[in-house]
This record gives sequence, structure tokens and C-alpha cells, in this order.
Amino acid sequence: MKRKHIISLVIIIVIIIAVLYYGATRYLDITMASDHFSISMNSPKQATVHKNLEAFSSINVKLSEADIELKSGNTFGLSYHGKKDETPTATIKDGILTKKKKQAHSYSHSHPELVITLPKNLNTLDHVSLISSNGDITIDTINKLSINTLTMESSNGDLDLEQCIVKDLVAT
Repeated sequence: MKRKHIISLVIIIVIIIAVLYYGATRYLDITMASDHFSISMNSPKQATVHKNLEAFSSINVKLSEADIELKSGNTFGLSYHGKKDETPTATIKDGILTKKKKQAHSYSHSHPELVITLPKNLNTLDHVSLISSNGDITIDTINKLSINTLTMESSNGDLDLEQCIVKDLVAT
């Protein structure tokens, strides 16, 4: 009889731990920046941004935590889904698309995504640099895209390259 009570108690404790873990990972948002550290009980406000872009011939993307994808579409464009207060900035200057994220590190259940769309009829890009310290990087275009210099860097993510011809490749 005593053994049944102990087993029941262990099962209840395991269930409580599992529920607490699920709740903490689902509803806690931990943010660290150079000047502050915060833990929020509310899930972060999410934003989805779609933007049509002018033509560019090079890409320079550096994000701390996000999946990055290059894909084919009808026009030049980008789409970002992630925390509203950490939406990266995008600029096009001298034919170079540059996208950088604010310097805050957030650990939450959601994972930001950046999708850059290239026109199907685009044949060549000069330089492409895609860096995400914690995210997957994917290049999957319908046409055989030619890239002169390609850098793909991710400390903790997969690198996936399909349908491309690359002269100089650095992948880490």
C-alpha cells in the first residue's frame, strides 16, 4: 500500500514538472541586450511584414536569430515574421540589399523568419552574404541562379543550397 502511494506521488510530481516546463517555454519571453535583461510573462507581439523592393544585384543579411530563405517569385521582395520590436531594417544602396537586426537577443518559443524573393527571370547575383548565428539558411530558386560570391554562415542551423551555380563559396 505504501509503495502505491510513493509511485502515485512520483507520477504527480513528474506531471507537475512537465506542466511547469511547458508553461515556462510557451509563455516566458527572455530578452538580453547590452544594457538590460528582462523576463516577460506575456508572449511577444508578433509582426509579419511584406515589402516589395526595387531591383538589387547583391545581398548582405546579418541576423542574430532567424531563419533566412532566398526563393523565386514574381518580383523582388521580402517577408519577415517575428517579434514586432525586433523587426530588422532593410536598405538598398548601390544595388546592395542590406538587412540587419537590432542588437537584442531574445529566447522565446517563436523563431523569426526572413524570406527574400527574387524574380524567376533573374539569372545572376554578384555577392550574397547570409549570416544567422542561430537559424537555418536556405537558397532554393526555381531557375538556376548564378552567384559570383556566396557566404553562408550559421553557428547553430542548417545550410541548404539548391538550384544554384556558385563561383566562390564560403559555408560555415
